[in-house]
Amino acid sequence: MKRAILFSLVWLSVCVYADTDVPADSVVLADSAVSADSVLLPDTVSLTPDSVLAFALRYVGAPYHYASEGQKGAFDCSGFVRYVLAHFGKDMPHSSREQYTKGVAVSCSDTLQPGDLVFYAGKKKNSAVGHVGIVTEASGTTFSFIHASCSSGVCISRSDEPYYRSRFIGAKRVL
Repeated sequence: MKRAILFSLVWLSVCVYADTDVPADSVVLADSAVSADSVLLPDTVSLTPDSVLAFALRYVGAPYHYASEGQKGAFDCSGFVRYVLAHFGKDMPHSSREQYTKGVAVSCSDTLQPGDLVFYAGKKKNSAVGHVGIVTEASGTTFSFIHASCSSGVCISRSDEPYYRSRFIGAKRVL
């Protein structure tokens, strides 16, 4: 039953984001193991927003686990970003706070682009960076982003959800 529900959620997310050219057969279910070897890729794959998002979307439904970068198929938020970008040869630290020091600052009044990183205050709602995601779609000052959530695992959320709207800190362009 869990597998059927998970598959339905993954299929729905793939259908909703079908314009990202993620083939349905490339979706990785949450109980699939992620090996360290899968991070290495031939030199022919380029680091573009489309390729990054297509790869990231494969992991919708993967479970959350603190301090994980894909071990046993689980991720925390910064581990997910690090894992996805490492697949394309882009090195990032495993800390959302340290990731926030990378790239070029982008304001929300500028149009965010798919592939930009977005940063949020942690659970305590203080001013410190404690969460990160990757923009999947942007329109004006609202956007969708893929991230590893404590409660939902790897999922897609919207910037206008009250939880995220009140915690937004900033965005960085790293691609």
